[in-house]
This record gives sequence, C-alpha cells and structure tokens, in this order.
Amino acid sequence: MNSSKPRRDPRARPPIRSGHSKPLGNAWLLAEHADPAAPVHPSGNFAVPGAVTPEQVAAARHALGCGDLAEIRRSTRDPLTFQRFWDNLTGAWHRTGVTVPADPSAAERKFCGGP
Repeated sequence: MNSSKPRRDPRARPPIRSGHSKPLGNAWLLAEHADPAAPVHPSGNFAVPGAVTPEQVAAARHALGCGDLAEIRRSTRDPLTFQRFWDNLTGAWHRTGVTVPADPSAAERKFCGGP
C-alpha cells in the first residue's frame, strides 16, 4: 500500500503547535516525579532526549512551588472543595495564558522572582 503522506519516525518528538502543550525537558520530569534525594544522571534513559544537570532539576523543583506554577498545581491536585471549584472557575482564564519557559532557570526567575 502506497500512501501519499510521508511516514513520521515514531521516535521523533511530537509536532509542536502554537497554543498547545509542549513537552518539557527531563529536568521538569525529575523535579515533578523523582525523589529529591535521588541522584541525577546526566544522560539517563529519559522519555525526552537530552542531558540534565542537578542544577536544572533544583531550579525546576523550586519553580514548581512558586507563583502561577504553584497555583496550577493546586488547581489540579487539591481536593475539590467548593472553594477550590470556585478558585478553578474564576482563575481558569488567567491560567490558560500562563506560559512556562522550557529552561528551568528562566522559569525559576519568572515564577519565583530574582535576577
């Protein structure tokens, strides 16, 4: 069967479209899911190709606890009380406009403040 559409390599990153979620790097995955005491292996077997440093993971972990990123996490993880429902409803418009820099250090500066 001959298709006119070229086949996409399944190992390639998904196409990135404006306005949609984009894959974040390994530092973000580790910051979100790994034990903070676990060692960071720079070239480990990750879902997203690319190296990672302990400094990147620390910056991502810090950024996740600040400003709009912390509020986004609360909006999806806190128990759904009436107040949480109301906060989610009234804050939805703002949260849809939040953009997260792929670089954890830039995100840390943006959401936590600093130089």
